Amino acid sequence: MGHEFLGVVEDLGADLSGLKRGDVVVAPFMWADNTCDFCAEGLPPPRHGGQWGVHAVDGGQGETVRVPQAQGTLVKLPVGEDSALLPSLLTLSDVFCTGHHCAVTAGVGPRTSVIGDR
Repeated sequence: MGHEFLGVVEDLGADLSGLKRGDVVVAPFMWADNTCDFCAEGLPPPRHGGQWGVHAVDGGQGETVRVPQAQGTLVKLPVGEDSALLPSLLTLSDVFCTGHHCAVTAGVGPRTSVIGDR
């Protein structure tokens, strides 16, 4: 469980670039390196990744989380860790991505109308 989360980078692997200590990040519902053909096409699940909380990978409900493939997984947010926007930014990791994936998969375009049932 804990398959989407916001966090603050506390430590980094030696080969990681693009992130630094103190960065506020969001983690999507799966971790991945974002280099495989599935990632390039926006298809789940990634060939080089997986789900949170299974196969000895931490879930996002702990006080700290080790993020595999952090460079491809974490998205740096342009806010500080005390930002009032944080609760609304959590939707970037699950609700927004799910809606976007559904729209792309269904072929929704500029001239398409979509009505939800909830």
